[in-house]
Parts: sequence; structure tokens; C-alpha cells
Amino acid sequence: MANCQHALIRCILQTTDKAPMHHLPEAQDALDNLLSLAPKNTEALKLKGQIYSQEGRLLEEAKIWEQIFRFDNEDDDALIFFQQRQIEERESYYYFTDPLPDGGRGFLAHPIAASLALAD
Repeated sequence: MANCQHALIRCILQTTDKAPMHHLPEAQDALDNLLSLAPKNTEALKLKGQIYSQEGRLLEEAKIWEQIFRFDNEDDDALIFFQQRQIEERESYYYFTDPLPDGGRGFLAHPIAASLALAD
């Protein structure tokens, strides 16, 4: 039963590059049913995270990936998600340095978006 639901959900999500939004509620319901039977099913959790991503629910998506990482801290997809998130955060700031009185440098991070908004 769970394998059939899992296959159905994957088909819905892989119909196109991005599943049509009208299919997401039925995929979400099927995933919720599957996860009620197997709450540590990392593949189902990944699909749920994919739905959250498509809906723009990025905080919920991050929570799902954290849950997957707690279940399997060597999961390649979870590691890639966190690495990509770290890179995106790092690239969204300008970093300025100031010399410190006792030597070394202090780093100040300024959001790029705010800097660009001021330039307009």
C-alpha cells in the first residue's frame, strides 16, 4: 500500500518539471497518509519538502530537511540542501572589513538587496 502511494506521489511530482499547482493538495494528502504509516520515510519527507519548495513555503521546507538530517545525517540530498543554503546565504551579503585596534579584522555583513535598493 505504502509503495503504491509513494509511486503515485512521485508520478504526480514528476509529471512536469514543476507539478501543476492543482495537483499539490492531492499529493500532500497522499504524503500525509504515507507519513502517518511511516513517519521516518525519508523519501516521502523529501517529496513533502519538494512540495513546500514549489509552494514557496521555504521555512517548512527547511524544517523537513532538518528532520531528514536528524534521521540520517549522511543523506546526500540533505547535505546538498544545507550546503546550497549556506552558499546562498553567503552570496547574499557584501562583506566589509575594518582593522581592529588590537590587530586583526572585524567583518560587517550588509545585505546585497538593501544595498541595491539604495542605489535605485
